[in-house]
Amino acid sequence: MNCLKSYQYQRARNFYHKMELGGLLAYVCKICNKKYENAPSVINHVNYECNKEKQFKCNVCDRKFSRKGNLKVHKGAVHDVCGVIKQNTVGHYMCPRCGKVYKHKTSVYTHLKNDCGKPPQYFCDICEFSSRFDHVLRRHMMSASHKKRAFAHKNFESLDRE
Repeated sequence: MNCLKSYQYQRARNFYHKMELGGLLAYVCKICNKKYENAPSVINHVNYECNKEKQFKCNVCDRKFSRKGNLKVHKGAVHDVCGVIKQNTVGHYMCPRCGKVYKHKTSVYTHLKNDCGKPPQYFCDICEFSSRFDHVLRRHMMSASHKKRAFAHKNFESLDRE
């Protein structure tokens, strides 16, 4: 069989040859004309995929999937986090990349998505403090120890001008 189409996986190529070239796709979606080998596949396609917004969202990269199983495969293959985030003896969860500990498993996923491995964007003008979040910097600025440093810094600058 001479086919001009190329595929990354042998299995996809075999499926294409079996279905498209062999004419074995007898069931067709009446909405989008996509072909399937059996009726249940068409029913699932219409219920979960055809002209529908993908409802299963990856909490690490925000990619969306039409089926929960596809999301699970994605997380295991792309993020390597399925089954890696485990509860420790104290009942907390640890980031598999950096070791930071959280009370809730969902917090680890949020950390992996927004935090882990990213450089800080917010810096204190008085001390060496930095953060990836502006609200954390604001909390630092309001802390008593920071206010003492700011007062000392202000007095030092006024002495410098005299």
